[in-house]
Amino acid sequence: MNNIRRKLLIITTYFPPVQSVASQRIVSFVKYLSPEKYDIKVLAWSDEPAVAPVFPGISFEVIYLSNPQLLKRSTFKKQTSYFHHKVKAFYNICLSVAGINEMSGWGRLADAEITRIQHDWKPDFILATYPYAEALRVGMRNARKLGIPMIADLRDGIVNNSSHRILARFRLFSLEKQVMQTAQAILTVSAPLIEYLKQHYQNLNTDIRELRNGFDFAPGNSGSFNEVFTITYAGTFYGGRKPGQFFEAIKSLLIQGRIKKLRIRFPGVVRNFHVPKELEGFCEFLPRIPYDKIVQILKESDALLMVLDKSSSKGVYSAKIFDYLGAMRPIIAIVDKEDVAARLIQDCRAGFIAGFDDVSEIAKAITGALELWENKQLPECNISLIKTFHRKDLAQGLESLLDELSEKHE
Repeated sequence: MNNIRRKLLIITTYFPPVQSVASQRIVSFVKYLSPEKYDIKVLAWSDEPAVAPVFPGISFEVIYLSNPQLLKRSTFKKQTSYFHHKVKAFYNICLSVAGINEMSGWGRLADAEITRIQHDWKPDFILATYPYAEALRVGMRNARKLGIPMIADLRDGIVNNSSHRILARFRLFSLEKQVMQTAQAILTVSAPLIEYLKQHYQNLNTDIRELRNGFDFAPGNSGSFNEVFTITYAGTFYGGRKPGQFFEAIKSLLIQGRIKKLRIRFPGVVRNFHVPKELEGFCEFLPRIPYDKIVQILKESDALLMVLDKSSSKGVYSAKIFDYLGAMRPIIAIVDKEDVAARLIQDCRAGFIAGFDDVSEIAKAITGALELWENKQLPECNISLIKTFHRKDLAQGLESLLDELSEKHE
């Protein structure tokens, strides 16, 4: 590759100030791709005035576009009543069933913006992300129009995404097929998701690569312990992913007298689930806070709770698992024991595994973390493996791909 700086246009609906692990993934590309090789612009979504993040020594531009669309998905940024949450969730389901493209207004503005900037800044590559589907559509339309390579960053997959209902999956099949036919390369987060794409699109020779999520902070913790056994959950609950079985296991341990001091923290977690009355006093719901503050809470916890319901789609890590690994506190993992998240935690020696529906196994996993706290011990993690999941190292996978595409299209 010569010394010409290549222009990379990132098209995404997730970028700060939107707080999401999806935003963190895209931010890591901006932060850690070589500034000597790549000049980056980001087309992002924000319906409110937004200021782009600043990273010392890194020069890039973010263009925020609103979504002037009448029918939009309801968001869950603020705490609401259980009933109000259910109403908003039902409304979102109705939009999905009706096949409403809730980001089409943003997509039209993005197309116009790309037409405007390409006169003075024609990109050499487009990286388009999923979700939302509209970001991929914008990427495909403009990659074809400009005659440049497109990379699709699919994260957890399109059709084989457990959060989608059957009708939504049927509609998304056409999008997935178009992406596989248009993109020069596909990025996704696990080997089973790669295998799915290869099996369903055997006649295509699209370059499909694994690029996992990761953490973006110095790994490790202070080694201190709380006076009260403190468990933290920092993910999201939706669909069948709820903490009911965890609460049942906690109740059994409290009745047995095995747990005497307890605090369960939910930083930034929407309360869309039932908390048993007898556990109300142990649960602490914190407001949405920035990523660095979440990291501090994780590092100061005595155990970290992970809940992943069993799904027919394999290859689901949950991006939060990598923050948990980086904090190096014991993980109580209530997951599919045959899927990638369980294997990763075991390989990293980072916690205790229990099946999603097995209350006795969950109680045993909680007890394992409890005993470490009682003895003031931390898990003997595979530190060298955990360090490979820093986003700086993972972004090198994207850079290698861009370098290869640069050589092909010189």
